[in-house]
Amino acid sequence: MTTSTAVDERRATLIRRACARPDGTSLFESVSAQLRQLVGFDGAGWAGTDPATLLPSGPVRCENVEVRHDHHSPWHRELLVNDVLLYRSLARAAQPAGTLYGFAEGHPARSPRYREFLQPQGYGDELRAVFRVGGATWGVVSLFRDHGRRPFSADDLDLVLAVAPVIGTALRTQALSAAPPAIPAGADGPGTALYDAIYRSCRDKLRVRKTDERERRIRADDRSCDRAGRYLTAQCNMSSGHASRAGNLRDEDDAEGNTDAGREDDRCP
Repeated sequence: MTTSTAVDERRATLIRRACARPDGTSLFESVSAQLRQLVGFDGAGWAGTDPATLLPSGPVRCENVEVRHDHHSPWHRELLVNDVLLYRSLARAAQPAGTLYGFAEGHPARSPRYREFLQPQGYGDELRAVFRVGGATWGVVSLFRDHGRRPFSADDLDLVLAVAPVIGTALRTQALSAAPPAIPAGADGPGTALYDAIYRSCRDKLRVRKTDERERRIRADDRSCDRAGRYLTAQCNMSSGHASRAGNLRDEDDAEGNTDAGREDDRCP
């Protein structure tokens, strides 16, 4: 085992121990304290996410960051502002982490997030990562350094990349093993609604899709019944035609006296 590999393994072990917490909130607190010693940062934002939508759905932890709840909120920017190092881009990238200085080539002011969110709070560089396990993202993190400190280095980025799957596995285990919270009767509170590009709710779209599918089946059944009806009608017409011709032949035989009995008598000696 090489020296760098051994060091990475020791660091991963430290983070793995920090992840051994009963819930996501204490997990983020423990991991953040340990990672701060390894990487060094002055502020951070942690969030558990829904792997299907990448929306925040689990524990959230903010450290030395002023979070607003208007159009300057972090998730408003994440979902509606075109910027670099967005979580959804990292979730699909070959390397699920990066630094703002690195992506902006040393010019962070190119980023709206830097100009309007980081710089006003005194931060310079930002290191972002997603906690991906396989193809699913179970959490995200943003680490911030004060403007007067050096930007995050390549070694800092490599360390976060090395421990990110460990944190992702811990978040996944907690999310899949946790029992769903009990909802008291008559509870009224916030929720999440999903909409498409033209502001139709996904639930309505699903209902419409089910209705359309049901109507398609009904139309298909109607066409099948119609074909079956035409077939039966044709069969009945054919049977009626045969019966009519057979009746005409019997009438002609009766008129000529060529009944079966008569023909049988003619054949008798």
